[in-house]
This record gives sequence, structure tokens and C-alpha cells, in this order.
Amino acid sequence: MSDATAPAESVCGDTAVQDAAAAEASRKLSETGGPAAYRVPGLTLLRKLGEGAFGEVWLAEQTNTGKRVAVKLYTRRSPDWPLLAREVEKLATLDASRNVVNLLEVGWDHDPPYFVMEHLTGGSLRDRVETTEAGLPTEEAVRLATGVARGLVRAHGAGILHCDLKPDNVLLDSDGEPRLVDFGQSRLATERDPSLGTLFYMAPEQADAAASPESNTPNVRWDVYAFGALLHQLLTGSPPHRTAEADATLSALPLDDRLGKYAELVRRRPLPELRQLDKPLTSLVRGCLQADAAGRTPNMQVVLDGLNRRAAARSRRPYVIAGFLLPLLFALALAATAWRAVPAAVETTEESLIAQKLSGDAMSAKLLAVGVERDLDARLTRLSELATSESLVEALRSGDDGALQDLVNGWSERAESRLEDNRRAPDASWFVTDAAGTQVARSPISTTIGGNFAYRDYYHGQGRELEPGASPPMREAAGLSLPFRSRASGQFMVALSVPVVADGEPVGLLARTLRLTDLLSEWETRINSGEGSGRLLALADLRDNQILDHAWMTAENVSGLSDADVRSLRLPAELRDALASPEPPDRSAGYADPLASRDGAFAGSWLAAFAPVGETGWVAVVQERRDGAVAPVERLRGLFVNWGALLAAVFGGLLLVFWYLLARLRRA
Repeated sequence: MSDATAPAESVCGDTAVQDAAAAEASRKLSETGGPAAYRVPGLTLLRKLGEGAFGEVWLAEQTNTGKRVAVKLYTRRSPDWPLLAREVEKLATLDASRNVVNLLEVGWDHDPPYFVMEHLTGGSLRDRVETTEAGLPTEEAVRLATGVARGLVRAHGAGILHCDLKPDNVLLDSDGEPRLVDFGQSRLATERDPSLGTLFYMAPEQADAAASPESNTPNVRWDVYAFGALLHQLLTGSPPHRTAEADATLSALPLDDRLGKYAELVRRRPLPELRQLDKPLTSLVRGCLQADAAGRTPNMQVVLDGLNRRAAARSRRPYVIAGFLLPLLFALALAATAWRAVPAAVETTEESLIAQKLSGDAMSAKLLAVGVERDLDARLTRLSELATSESLVEALRSGDDGALQDLVNGWSERAESRLEDNRRAPDASWFVTDAAGTQVARSPISTTIGGNFAYRDYYHGQGRELEPGASPPMREAAGLSLPFRSRASGQFMVALSVPVVADGEPVGLLARTLRLTDLLSEWETRINSGEGSGRLLALADLRDNQILDHAWMTAENVSGLSDADVRSLRLPAELRDALASPEPPDRSAGYADPLASRDGAFAGSWLAAFAPVGETGWVAVVQERRDGAVAPVERLRGLFVNWGALLAAVFGGLLLVFWYLLARLRRA
């Protein structure tokens, strides 16, 4: 036995299922010291390792050899006294197994009775799997599980079913080899008495008292299911179907109801997905965890054979890989001799690579466009909901500016919290104007309160800015404004605005603004991850051909521009006309960045893709440097020229190596 204890939630014999507090108390038993209350001939009891329903397990030292052993004392008299004989019988039968703890001695006539086992110092599998929330490395988990499988195959071959396999009941020796322990709930294959195991490791039919006698009789498939649950925990950190919700539901029920509910839960829930594993291992785990015993892997020998086949296949993997790589090298060596085909091959490869890059850019542009559209729609939808608020209408009608300010402050704060939680760009401001366009409330408060902004596009929705002092009618529908420069911050932004209507008459306007420099911030990281690294994002408004956001348009760069300078940041006229046509292009292999005149870093030829942002009149642009995209082709050209001769020279040697590896593979 090991120093580790086993506080798992079990339902063994008369032992009730432990809750979390009881499990923690059991764990602490492993640290219990003090003088032993019992005496065992030839042994000195050192400290208690654990305690269960029928007795205690102690660490002891043989007085004649000094060797440390584990002693299980049956200190609690029970009607089920044959439990000692049963466990000893199983351990004695399996004593020669490398993967079962060795039985050393039995004290039948001692009071209390006991038996002595070897002391394993490597801890339990439970200790190992608790070191990581995500489970052990795959190959380490498979190695340990293979040892457990060998132990179970040995036990089943001797006609013994463990019936309570779990990480707590698998200990590790000094070599890290797993050993099965605790055969107290085990049954002979010929026995008909039911046996309960541990929740989330038991097969559903093992826990189901209402099941038919055939399925509720001890069966090798019980251990197959438990093995699958154990392997699942080693790989993922948790047995299948175990969640905080399931634990809470089961712990609140009486034992009989708990078992029935557990069986129902396992049968009802789909098998867990293990996408991170290779296909053979995934199939093996899923085969063990089938809720229907008839569909489950029939026995542990089949499981062990599957593990061995997987190990053999992985050991041959280098040869299989070589079988693919060497023919490829052969083809490349032949291609290197075809100098006349190199230019055509390079040109074709370049065209293909550009097409691939543009395809990726187009997908990114669509993703950006959809993301921005959804963001704007979500903000505008929320604004439209709030515009129907009775408190807003009443405050506008009564002219209660204090109430309006409170409403705007509250809405702005809640929106800011939601946007921050969702990692979306923040609003620049929220504000309310009266029916004449005079701003009556704003968050954050600024000197613009009291100013009249009826000339702004966000107020009248005419698609253009009017002269200050104009008195156009208020817009009739919610919408997105043209970009404008804020009086409060001096930054360029757009507004989402909704008219507030009461009894068919406009009484005011509710709006929220976004800084142009913030529009793309949340998308730059998403699109520039992985293979998308190096892409630049931009937004333009085709209604007035205004560039809304660009990598160059930082707050620092834009703050130094006049209104006229910002208005000059436009797409080329021919591109704008093409994008505004009924059949706009979605990509360009020779795009010229319009901000190159502002910063030479954007000069040169670019690959670019375009996507309309819904019905906003905006277009999303994703671009990347053409020379960077085709750089692999230029490197390929150099490889053809510089290494062709060398590849031809080593071709014969590679072919010999290929033949040698294939011969080794055939003999394996």
C-alpha cells in the first residue's frame, strides 16, 4: 500500500457516499501519527494511512528486517466478516501479477484480524492526476493505463472482478508502475451478488438497483467501464460526466435515489468529446464508456490489445513518415533537373500563393465586416430600446434636465460595463438633445451641453453636414452618422442616434458615439493571430468616401490634423466608384494604400480584400504586403538554383536509406 489515502466518493458495502467535507477529512488521515492502539506480531505500527468502513490501514516496519509494509486491520466487527477472507483470497490468487499489490502475510487468528501487503511509495494515481487540472500528458496517461489494463486482464483471467476501480485504488511502486489494490468489493466471475463501486467510475447498470438481474450481476464490462472512466480522468483531469452541477444534484439525494439518479445521468448524457486525442485512443475510450453494456468493449483483453496496437503503430511512425518524405525528396530532386520548368513553376506558385492569401484576406474582411456590423447593430438596438423608455419621454416633455442627466449617466455606465466584459470598444459618449437639436444631457458631462447640433448628420440624417445654425427636421429613423469631429474631445467619431417619439411627434434624440480610432482595436488581435499576422485593417465610408479608421490613424496622429486634413483621407475615386457599384470587387492584387502620402511605411503594392458592412454604407478593408506574401516563392527560386545540383548528387544515397527503412518496416 501507499502513504496516500483514498477519499473518493464511493458507495462500497455499508459505506455511505462521502461529501466534500468527509473526503477532505479522509485525506487528512494520511497525516495522522501517534502511538498505535494495536499490536501485530513481528511488526511495529508507525502511523495510520487511512480508515474505512471495516478497519484501518497502517504503515508498519518488520522488526526482523526493518522493511516497511502496509497492514490492513479489520478493527470493526461486521456481519460481513467474510470480507477479510474475500480480499485475502483475491490478493493471494493474483500474488504473482506485476500490476497487483503483493500479499505478504495474513493474521486470521489475531484480534483484530489483519493482512500485510507490500508498501508502495509512489502514491496513487489520484495523487498524480491532481497535479494538473487538464490531466497528464497523453503518453504518460496511456503508459499508466496500460499497466492497469494488464492487472485487470490478469485478474479477469483468474476469474476475479475488481468492481471498484478508480484512481485511489491504483498505487504506484518505486518504478512508477501501477498496482491494483483494495479488492474488498471484488467478486468472482461466478458470483451473483451485486457490488457497488464509486460514483462517476461505476457502469450505470452496476449502480442501477432496478436493472435486470442479468445486467446487475457482476460482469467484466463493469471493470471495462471503470477503466474507461479512469483513463478519461488521466487524460482530461476529470472522470466523464462529473460536473459541479452533477455533484450537487447527487449529494443532495439519499443513497438509493442517488444511485438511480447517477445511472440515469450516465445513460442520458452523450459521451464526452476528446478531440485533442488521436483517433485510436479516442475510439478506445469511447468504447469503454458506452452506457449500454451490450455496446461496450466486451473485455479488458480487447482494451489491452487496442493499447498495444496503438503503441506498436506509434513506434513505427518514424518509418511511415520516412516513407512519405523520401518520395517527396525524390520528386524534388527530379524537378531540380528540369531547369526550363522552374520559371513557369515559380510563376504558377506565386499566382497560387497570391490567390490563397487574397482568399484568406477576403475571409478576414468578411469577418471584420460582420463583426463591426453586429457591434453597431447591437449598440443601435439597445439605443432603440431605451428611446422608448417612458422615463425618457416624460423627462424630455417636462424639460427635466436633471432627470435626463441621471438617465444618461446610468445607461452609459451599464453599457460601459457590458462592453468591457465583452472586450468591445468603449463608447465615447452618450447624449440627449431636445426636438430642436439642443444637447440637454451628456455622459461624460462636457461644455457641449446647451449647444445646438441640429446641423449634424446624426440629428437630421441627410447624409451631409449642414452649416451651424441650420434648423432641419429631425431624422425619422435610427441610423449611423457621417464621421465628425467632437467639440468635447477634438477627436473624430461617428454617432448612432435614435429619435424619441411621443404620440407621433418627435420630442428629442438619444445618441451614443464611437471614436474612429477605437473601431478596429478589438479586431486587430483576432485577425492578426496565427497565419494572419501582418495584416492591416481599415474602414471607409462610401457615402462620402471618407476613411474612418486605419492603422496610421492613431489618436496621436489624428489629433494634429485639421478638419480639412481628415476629409482628405479618402479612397482613390476609381476604387470608391467600383466598391459602390452593384457588383463591387472583393479583392485586389495591386492595392495602393491611400495613407502612403502621410507615411512612407504604407507605400508599395499591397494585397487587399473588401467587404461591405451591412447597410451602413461602410466597407471593411484587410490588406497585407504583396512582397511579404510572395517571399516564400522567391526563397523557392533560390533553392531551385542553388541546391539543385546537390539534391541530384545525394539522390542515390537517399534512395538507399529509403530502401533500408522500408525493409526494417516490413520486418517489424
